[in-house]
Amino acid sequence: MKDQEYIQRVGVGAIIRDETGRILLGCRNVDDNRGKWELLGGLLESAESLEDGIRREVAEEAGITIEPITIVAHYDRYFDDKNVRNVGFCFVCKHLSGEPHMTKHGRVSDFEWVEPRYVFDRDLTPYTKLQLEQYFEWLKVIKDI
Repeated sequence: MKDQEYIQRVGVGAIIRDETGRILLGCRNVDDNRGKWELLGGLLESAESLEDGIRREVAEEAGITIEPITIVAHYDRYFDDKNVRNVGFCFVCKHLSGEPHMTKHGRVSDFEWVEPRYVFDRDLTPYTKLQLEQYFEWLKVIKDI
């Protein structure tokens, strides 16, 4: 298969922290991940930067304003059965304003600020689990520097 024959999608995710260090999770309201908890995010639009994409996705899904700080996780997956390659980048983000709420976007039906030590107690989507694992590894490295 030639590289140009598959569809490539670029995603962005957000580990949004509040002033006390809690992480925002949303309960998914659609598809086979309905009822699972996830980080907010989605796919980039044409010619959109990673930072602008994550700001837009979070505003669309939760009605809040965030500031992306740095990329702390990534993924790169190819799905033979769909001929799709997904690549994604996850930012740690600062919550600037607004209270998370269900928007007309409707993909996320509930929100909760969760203490970091309890995030893995939730039924997480696979990408969220991967991104949070990478984030906590990143935190360990930062502490050692």
